Amino acid sequence: YKGRRSNKAFQATKLTGITGVRQAQPLVKASQGIASSSATSSVAALKLNQRLASQEIAWGHAFEKHIINQNEFPGWIRTRHQFAELVERVMHSPSSMRSLRNNRLAYWQKESGTIVIRNPKAMDGGTAFQPSVGAEYFFKTIR
Repeated sequence: YKGRRSNKAFQATKLTGITGVRQAQPLVKASQGIASSSATSSVAALKLNQRLASQEIAWGHAFEKHIINQNEFPGWIRTRHQFAELVERVMHSPSSMRSLRNNRLAYWQKESGTIVIRNPKAMDGGTAFQPSVGAEYFFKTIR
């Protein structure tokens, strides 16, 4: 081995007894890995946040009020698990979404006729329901 050895090459030689050891080069530039990793992490975090919020809502007042007492989801939502799955689907793929007062978000899904209101300050995380006037309620009534 001719010339001066780098500190890392010297350490590698000292540890292994093999001369001419070089540091491996990354296959992807660090900045590319960080960007894609960061984007993936952001999407995963959003999905996890939606899942947790949907469970909070399903195990809160909304299930008893809108499923059991007011029978707004006749025939197709019977359990809190089913309700949580619906709430998560609405939050994940809404037809429309709006910011409301007091740091709340409203989601409308035309396909299911469901409105989800996410309220991070509420003990149960918000509510989900099917108003009889659907989109009109979403766009004109809730503030």
